[in-house]
Amino acid sequence: KGVKPKILLVYLVSWKWENARGIPYPLNFGLKEGLEINGNESLMIPSQLMGEVSQPDLSRSSWLWHFHTILKGKQFDQVWLEIVHSYLDEEFLQWITRTIPIRLGFIYESLQISEQEYEGNPQGSRRRTANVLKHLPYMTHVAVADEHDVSSLQKLSSISVIWSPALVGVPRFICDPIPQPTHAPAVFFGALYGKRQQWLEDPELKGLLIRPETSPEVYTDYPLLFDQLQGTVQKRLADNEPIDSLVLENYVSMMRTLREKLSRLFLKGFLAGCAVVNLPQFGRMYASRVVEGIAAGRPIIAAEIPDCPRAKSLFEDGKEILLYSPEEPAQLAGYIRQIQGDSNLARRLVDAAQRRLRTCYANDILVRQLLNWVQTGNEPKFGEEEFSSITTERNLAMDEIRMTNQDKCLDPKHDVLVQLQSLGLLEQGKPIRLHLGCGENRLEGYINIDYPPEAHSVMNIQADVYADVTALEFPPLSVDEIRSHHMFEHFPRTLALALLIRWHQWLKVDGTLRIETPDFEGSAKMFLQTDSLKVKMGIVRHLAGDQAANWAFHLDQWFPERFVRTFQALGFELTDIRPWKWTEAPYLANVEVSAVKRKAYPMSELLRRTDEVLWESTVAESEKSTYEIWRKQLRQILSNSVAKSMDADRNGNNFAVRPLPVEPEIGFSPKKQSSSQGKGGRNTSKPLLISECVQPGDLVFDVGANIGSKAQEFLKQGARVVCFEPQPECVHRLRERFADWAAVHIEEVGLADKPGDLELSLCSTAPTISTFAEEWKRGRFSEYSWGKKISVKVTTLDRMIERYGRPKFCKIDVEGFELSVLKGLSQPIPYLAFEFTIEFIENAQSCVAYLQVLGYQEFNFVLGERRSLSLSDWVGPDVLFNFIHQQKDELLWGDIYARMPNTLEEKEADSVPTVTGMPTQKQIHVENSLLLPVTLLDKLSQLSLPEIQGFNQHDRDEWVHAKARTVGVGARVLDVGAGTCPYRNVFSHCDYHTHDFKRYEGVKLGNTTEYGHIDYVSDITAIPVPDHSFDVILCSEVLEHVPEPMKALREMARILKPEGRLFLTAPLGSGLHQLPFHFYGGYTPQWYEYFGEKCSLRVAEITPNGGFFKLLAQECARVAWTFDQHRHLHGDQAETIYHLFNEWLPRYLYWMDERCLIPQFTVGYHVEMVLTTSAGESLDKQVNILETMRRHHRSPDGFVALAQEHVRSKDYQRARRYVQAALALAPIHSEAKALLETLPHLESVHV
Repeated sequence: KGVKPKILLVYLVSWKWENARGIPYPLNFGLKEGLEINGNESLMIPSQLMGEVSQPDLSRSSWLWHFHTILKGKQFDQVWLEIVHSYLDEEFLQWITRTIPIRLGFIYESLQISEQEYEGNPQGSRRRTANVLKHLPYMTHVAVADEHDVSSLQKLSSISVIWSPALVGVPRFICDPIPQPTHAPAVFFGALYGKRQQWLEDPELKGLLIRPETSPEVYTDYPLLFDQLQGTVQKRLADNEPIDSLVLENYVSMMRTLREKLSRLFLKGFLAGCAVVNLPQFGRMYASRVVEGIAAGRPIIAAEIPDCPRAKSLFEDGKEILLYSPEEPAQLAGYIRQIQGDSNLARRLVDAAQRRLRTCYANDILVRQLLNWVQTGNEPKFGEEEFSSITTERNLAMDEIRMTNQDKCLDPKHDVLVQLQSLGLLEQGKPIRLHLGCGENRLEGYINIDYPPEAHSVMNIQADVYADVTALEFPPLSVDEIRSHHMFEHFPRTLALALLIRWHQWLKVDGTLRIETPDFEGSAKMFLQTDSLKVKMGIVRHLAGDQAANWAFHLDQWFPERFVRTFQALGFELTDIRPWKWTEAPYLANVEVSAVKRKAYPMSELLRRTDEVLWESTVAESEKSTYEIWRKQLRQILSNSVAKSMDADRNGNNFAVRPLPVEPEIGFSPKKQSSSQGKGGRNTSKPLLISECVQPGDLVFDVGANIGSKAQEFLKQGARVVCFEPQPECVHRLRERFADWAAVHIEEVGLADKPGDLELSLCSTAPTISTFAEEWKRGRFSEYSWGKKISVKVTTLDRMIERYGRPKFCKIDVEGFELSVLKGLSQPIPYLAFEFTIEFIENAQSCVAYLQVLGYQEFNFVLGERRSLSLSDWVGPDVLFNFIHQQKDELLWGDIYARMPNTLEEKEADSVPTVTGMPTQKQIHVENSLLLPVTLLDKLSQLSLPEIQGFNQHDRDEWVHAKARTVGVGARVLDVGAGTCPYRNVFSHCDYHTHDFKRYEGVKLGNTTEYGHIDYVSDITAIPVPDHSFDVILCSEVLEHVPEPMKALREMARILKPEGRLFLTAPLGSGLHQLPFHFYGGYTPQWYEYFGEKCSLRVAEITPNGGFFKLLAQECARVAWTFDQHRHLHGDQAETIYHLFNEWLPRYLYWMDERCLIPQFTVGYHVEMVLTTSAGESLDKQVNILETMRRHHRSPDGFVALAQEHVRSKDYQRARRYVQAALALAPIHSEAKALLETLPHLESVHV
């Protein structure tokens, strides 16, 4: 009980992309993701299409043929299988029956085959039915997509059968809708069986419905890569090469990445149409194209499924989907025309359908429902709304009012070329010419882009599309011309240079760049020549900008010489430079420059050249720190754009065919590995080439990285590398060398047996050599000069593993200090190597002895810089050193390799937080700001992550608990706005009552939509209890949801006994929540004091709930909580960014808050108020007076009496209103006049 079942997921795949493309990602890897989100451990193993492996000689090339070897020693609680098209042989079926208690089969097609379907494919129909009947006896549970098949299967056998919609949404695939193409037809993707061809040719649908010949993935190399990967695997399986679970997991990981990329590209194909149509089909369920079309952001028009009410109810007709009769093409045509003519309708349908997909059919929700059914037998209520446990409520509350120009706004999260094509601004094969910052000057033949009109206070913008030009992303080598007039001067120095780099990448070779700006040099000359103040002020205005909008300031100055220097540095050949000025006052000077890109420089070279240009803006050598800030700004600006453009290049687009940046490696050696047999005949084959210790994507520690030669080799193998180097000169060279590699992180720190500071000896003879080991200097480098020592920080391997995760391989080259480094390691690493020299062989023996303590028993060695291990097998320590001593070389040196048994790699290596997702391709390097410096590791809060991220609720609960302990037994307590009543048990020793208005229907505290037991249901300003009813009132996080909080406070004062206590919490600031009932924030100490006094409530305690740093920790964590909304912005650094904001920054900031409280920026305050004794009497008097006035409603004396009572409670504003009411009834009322005269004095004294 409480242990989540472990799942074997047998998913369907084909050897060829031509067949595999029809197997949707959500129905295989989507289920895998759903299991991962729910915390279920799972292993995927492919099954082949029955037509591909139905013959014995073909079945040997399937993964399931090798299941005994792959799954040996593994145990599973459940197995999930596709049982319609999968080839599952008898041996495998019998094995799962013996070993796995729960066997869930999925049937995603209708079992009842229509006559039309049978006539079209009689052999396939018979084979499909026979395959299902073959598999059914081995199943314990079956999920069918056709609701009519439930009863049929229940009659066949006693297995548990459930109807489960074949709708598996992957929330991270759901795209924000982009404008539909003007007058575009609807699209249909699918096979042409039955009468579908007749529908496409129907006159009613002519020009309204098309079936695209291809989809976007065919324009890339990914289908070829899929086939290459499958061919490599098939050959290895057929040749009976060694296969184990690690090989399988490596293959599944590669296949998952490929399928995701192919699926995302396929979704782009839907954007060519105004809507996605699902033509009548044989299966009585929604086709996968429905889910895919919704995810792509297009409205769905589908054929109604006859006699299937449950299927029909999955989406609401007219609100989330449009259903047409399968016999009426005219109705379909009408719907398409309706979508074409009403973009608002299209958007509403998409918004509603995507909301339904997220909240009802997300993969983690469906998986959770299936798991619960299997465990409890309770049939899920598919289609009832449930927010995904991991994905956030992103985009669920769509804006009711859309901006007039929204359809023309480019969305930076989507492919800009696809958007421009959909708007009719781009045609394949025609040049792309951009006019950026076009303002009022629209140029024919260009795509004119500028901010939307509302960002301009003066100009009448004539743009074709609206966008922030600094956020635009075009694929490399895709643009023919870029021009801008009087835009470039609006950008600060580093942004301007970053844009030039970006534009250099967009432009094709021989592409044109044209820029016009004010000419600072010409303006200065004119300023000095003129005596006219009007001319001078015009020049100043010209150089400074009109400043009529927040962007309309000129932030940098340009002149001909600067343009020449900058353009030439960045690889542009100047073709024209034209300074000119107005011929009339104020004679404003401008410069227009034209250039051609003659060469495509790599990013590293562009950065180097730009750094040189940046240095020219310094005024003295002392500005080096400023210069470094500029360099960092430049790289930060470029980091997102370069990462996204490279990702776009990998994904491909509709306009270019690009080669893949990496070769299809999945960890298979090109030659067979030698092997040996361990205990029980187990294959212990291990790499005998150094390179085979590291596979693409592996994490490597390079300890003693020097200038990065080894790191470079690891990168070529696709690894992620952390370089540890304490010597400043080497660190500088490492940063220069790997400035363009996001797969490298550089730690300027040494490693030792414990953290601290050590002296590092620097070699004067060879400046890149250094050591912590004094005795090592007396070896082969004894004649070198060792004149200088510096103090450096050191840490341990254990701490670095805690930070980065366990590496697959660790290389140690620390000049005689290896043993000390190893003593900082208390856990095994799969592969480890350290340098040895023959003169200090005893040190190497001590290192091996220490590694044996850690569990290493098998070793090998490499001589010098050779690429292969010296021994043909892994050996014990004695054999290792015997071989080393046999080498006749007085200067012998090399590396000793150690490896752990196979079982280590089969364990989850990521049991500690691991920085993942560092790409194998060259990218712009974001400075180490992505990772905390090692010196801060001691400054991380050790509390659990839920306590840190949820401190607001946690600390508030602690405060309420503490207050509850001070309340006497039997005291009458009212919890106002109690909701789910979380504090009922806290006040169990009291007479506890609850109140709420019970109108909010959303998710409440405790992740439930249900209220607790509520005693009083009413508005908070009219609680139906007598005055002075309660000793204690608790009102926690309620006032922000009340339209009139002052009245609520007064009402709570009314029902509180004199000297009764009021416990209040409300946010100083918070995000919108529990809408539409969120009205206020900003509950300050002054608010409680001011309005409390008006209600005769004395503030006894005001305590901030944490300070600025805890608040910041919470908001950093919110970056992680909302990650699905912006993951696409982070490119290959997504996981790194996630870990940074999810854990490291919150831990550090929480630690800060405990040591430096800044209370002005708190989440909110915990407040205790006490009702004063006189308040009860005053309220009683007010009630009596009001009762008298009810009987004599035009009594000036009554109004004066009320005014006097409010003066006593210092509510002078209300007192003034009652006095004015009395004088309105009796203008010469002496008491009223006297009181009115004294009020200003009383108010001034109060203030």
